[in-house]
Amino acid sequence: MHRYLASFDSMSSIMYAFRIGESTVSIIVRECCLSIWEVLKIKVLFTPSTQGWIQIANEFHNNWNMPNCIDAMDGEHFVHQAFANTGSVYINYKGSHSIVLLAVCDADYNYLLVDIGATGRNSDGGVFRQSTLGKKNINNDIKFPNPTPIDTAVVPIPYYLVADEAFMLLQNVMRPYPGRAKGNLPVDKAIFIYRLSRDCRCIENTFGIMAAKWRIFPHPIVAGEKTVVAIVQAIVVLHNYIKKYEKNQGIFMYCPPPQNYHNIPRTFEINGALEPFGPVGSNHYGIDAKEVRGKLKFHLMNEGNVEYDRI
Repeated sequence: MHRYLASFDSMSSIMYAFRIGESTVSIIVRECCLSIWEVLKIKVLFTPSTQGWIQIANEFHNNWNMPNCIDAMDGEHFVHQAFANTGSVYINYKGSHSIVLLAVCDADYNYLLVDIGATGRNSDGGVFRQSTLGKKNINNDIKFPNPTPIDTAVVPIPYYLVADEAFMLLQNVMRPYPGRAKGNLPVDKAIFIYRLSRDCRCIENTFGIMAAKWRIFPHPIVAGEKTVVAIVQAIVVLHNYIKKYEKNQGIFMYCPPPQNYHNIPRTFEINGALEPFGPVGSNHYGIDAKEVRGKLKFHLMNEGNVEYDRI
């Protein structure tokens, strides 16, 4: 498994090395990945308690200066060979065949909530809204802490996730203001986008660390549909497991220590089997979500202002 996932020996080279059939190699890879997923997911993937969410929010605030932020969210397309008899179902907005990993991470680059296996074609139709993660979020089935004040105005705002323009604006999902590409935004909106984008680096770097360490990803994955999903599932939980183990041992070979997080490049170079998320959301949103974003923007321009915003 290590040779295939971390070193990217192809199934063909493994077949010749061990003198077994390629179909047998595929079965072994799939069954091993599924076993890793089933054993580790209950240990390293779980929805935090109310106190756990508050602790994560404190870490985001301390590390990235965003109050009441509990997670960063984004999606990645994992490119693979065309599956048999699937037509255009898996063809994404770039014309590649892919499945989607929709993920939420904490301030320590650990995956918290994941949805794996949506078809690449769904990118323009709303992967977030159709995913289990999105439905739970929209229906308030994820029990976030009650809204709390973020400044001396004592006006409570909900705890929220940060995401990029691909996602819809909700009371508990903050995304940038539209118009950034035109470069003519007012200062307050530009600063809000800058601060929010810094938080989004958490999920970008989480994907980047995973892509850099598991060398199967610089190339399109050559495997069947169930095997590709199982590979992504296994690597997601292995990412969390290795980080947890190294943290307990006080060693940091897989990921830099927390004090060096701000020195991580904006993202590790991601190419080959990974492609960024396509557009999913829109600029249409409810008045409540607009008010929450406005309150947060006001806070970042006043009590929450930090000096580098003006640079």
